[in-house]
Amino acid sequence: MAWDDYAEIIDAEWQALLLNANAVEKDFQEFFERHPCCIPQMYPVFKRGAHGPYPAAIIAQPVLPGFSRKVPDFLYITRDSATVYAVLIEIEHPSKPWATVGGQSSAEFTQATNQIADWKSWFSDPLNIVQFRELYRIPSDWIHSRTFEQRYFLIYGRRSDPSLTEAFNKKRKHLERENECHMTYDRIQPQRDLSQYLCAKLDSSGYRAISIPPTLQLCPNFADYWKLIRDKEQAVLSNRYLSKIRKNFLATRWPYWDSWSPSGIINGADRE
Repeated sequence: MAWDDYAEIIDAEWQALLLNANAVEKDFQEFFERHPCCIPQMYPVFKRGAHGPYPAAIIAQPVLPGFSRKVPDFLYITRDSATVYAVLIEIEHPSKPWATVGGQSSAEFTQATNQIADWKSWFSDPLNIVQFRELYRIPSDWIHSRTFEQRYFLIYGRRSDPSLTEAFNKKRKHLERENECHMTYDRIQPQRDLSQYLCAKLDSSGYRAISIPPTLQLCPNFADYWKLIRDKEQAVLSNRYLSKIRKNFLATRWPYWDSWSPSGIINGADRE
């Protein structure tokens, strides 16, 4: 599927979801799982971590070993020349208010920022960082000679929220703590740079695909990462936007790419 066609589908679904008075938080979770290209990218906000996510996937409801409170809704792992980053995303229902009548942070907003503080506290323990790197199988060549840091996104509320007065909106930026970005649902949009990335979950057996984008093009660029993710064929066959012919083609080609070696010759045949 062409990117422009897919972006139109996403926009129509997104606007319908935002207008649905009966939509619950699970509906928004499923939307992002179905369209991971709508997850906010780190580089435009923090000007760091320009490389794409590892392992060519956005991770839904990621595990934090030993953490017993609410886990993030999404995670991706990225890097630049100096640092590896874990980027954690919390989504809250867009109807939740930013502030009270008195202009103070609402209980719902405070609870959301406290969840981020819990994750920051968890990452402050060096042992947890070691467990995180091992659990998510971050490549040794990524870790070597790079530091490890975290960034946090909170997707919360709407610009039209009556509690988001001019005074509170000015104050809101100062409520962002170090390495955090708080954004409204109005800033969400599909991003072409993420058009090739899957959505996956991590369990005791490793990464499991839960969705693939209909814009997916099989190629050597991500082959080494994709082979770490199982159940890709099922994710292809359950995609609601692909034709039956395209589904069958992609499903039958995954075994080839899972066995593909970067030492092989890359030519015109080594695509799709």
